[in-house]
Amino acid sequence: MQEVIIRDAKPEDAVSLAELNKAEMGYDYPADKTREKLTALLKGGKDKILVAELDGQVVGYVHLNDYDVLYADHLKNIMGIAVSSAHRRRGLGGKLLTAAEAWARDSGRGWRSAGFWRKPDGCPCVLQVAGI
Repeated sequence: MQEVIIRDAKPEDAVSLAELNKAEMGYDYPADKTREKLTALLKGGKDKILVAELDGQVVGYVHLNDYDVLYADHLKNIMGIAVSSAHRRRGLGGKLLTAAEAWARDSGRGWRSAGFWRKPDGCPCVLQVAGI
């Protein structure tokens, strides 16, 4: 396998991200709207979106944002993570989560996410990550 590059998302990644959202999570959100939303999130300063790039192609991503509650210090929360089914079982999700954790620590924050939701097709999904 070629070396995976974990990097910040760019507006030019919108088509790839929209394709991942549709294929891997069942969210059929248009690429043009994805680009608008991505551009706004990147400029807003509260979100971090990292992509996994393999051979010049975006094959996964993780989206984090600020998470504030009354019972804990400021945290970063995972809003979404997806890896192309063609590239699973290669450690890409783990590399994305490791980079996400490093970013949270470098920004002086802990991170934590636990989620249970249903994809649009009704399939249950569970993500549980304990942070610092």
